Amino acid sequence: MYKIIIFLFFSNCVLSQSFSISGYVFDDNKKPVEYVCVSVPESKFGTYTDNTGYFQLNIPKNADSLVISMVGYQTIKSAVKEIRSNQSFYLKPVIYQLGQVEI
Repeated sequence: MYKIIIFLFFSNCVLSQSFSISGYVFDDNKKPVEYVCVSVPESKFGTYTDNTGYFQLNIPKNADSLVISMVGYQTIKSAVKEIRSNQSFYLKPVIYQLGQVEI
């Protein structure tokens, strides 16, 4: 019985070693961008921005970077230690040029 209680206590401590990070995502015209993917690479931690461009994410303490991506925009990779609370990120559009299509 005591082994189970000790195991549950320590597993809870290990799982709770994370912290919250939040911010806003805007386009180059300073308009909020919704449904932008904000994630920790190679992990299960991720979220999407709301209609105001706001996101909040709990990430593990050992995470070193955060990736912000959206189709049609350049992906941003930022070091976690450089991110301030409620920091703003600005996505730049990517312009794709299609080649000639033959039918």
